[in-house]
Amino acid sequence: MYRSPLRSGLVAFLLLVSALGARAPAAQPGTLDVSGTTVGAPTAALPLFGSTPGACTLAPDPEPYAPTSFTVTPNGSYAVGVVEPISTIPGTDDTILLVYEGPFDPTDACARFVGIGNATAGSGLTVTLAAANGYVLVVAGFFGTQDAFTVRITGPDGSTITPGGSNGPPVANAGPDQSVAAGGAGTASVTLDGSGSSDPDGDALTYAWTEGASEIATGVAPTVDLAVGAHTLTL
Repeated sequence: MYRSPLRSGLVAFLLLVSALGARAPAAQPGTLDVSGTTVGAPTAALPLFGSTPGACTLAPDPEPYAPTSFTVTPNGSYAVGVVEPISTIPGTDDTILLVYEGPFDPTDACARFVGIGNATAGSGLTVTLAAANGYVLVVAGFFGTQDAFTVRITGPDGSTITPGGSNGPPVANAGPDQSVAAGGAGTASVTLDGSGSSDPDGDALTYAWTEGASEIATGVAPTVDLAVGAHTLTL
């Protein structure tokens, strides 16, 4: 009897493997949250609503303000909005938003002014900024309102907003002239007042009081003993 040899069949499989490429996440808008307070802040006469860089008018009364410097990348349109408003009555918003190119000068708040807005007034601030420049956000309170706040700067997709970058010199204010009666020892205790001093970028200040070439005190409001006579002190 003839038997056919058993053949082992070879079966070929075609395996198609499709590689699913990982997609890069969509670029997100850059943001920077700025928190601070106008409680005990320095004051300055600030631009009125409706002011523009070419037609800026200062308010007649000074308002407390808090500055923060920042830079952006790339060039583009950036929005500034209120997250937590300056407010004395719940549900109200007394926040003033201003942006400056370069250092903020509280003695000339129209200089280098870019824009002004207020969320409640429907004029939330949107400004066109350049990566090559440094900017200062100034947050202030209507009618002298003093309160804590949080403000958010939002840029285009893929943008970066970085605190710092604009470093203007501080503005020293040694207070008004004083005339103080001396005691029996021929000296008088005088309290100095540098609380009106400010920094355009919101940096912390240190205080040194000098008479001539000699440092006689430090701190924002030190008390010094002075002999009878006229004294010129420099902060």
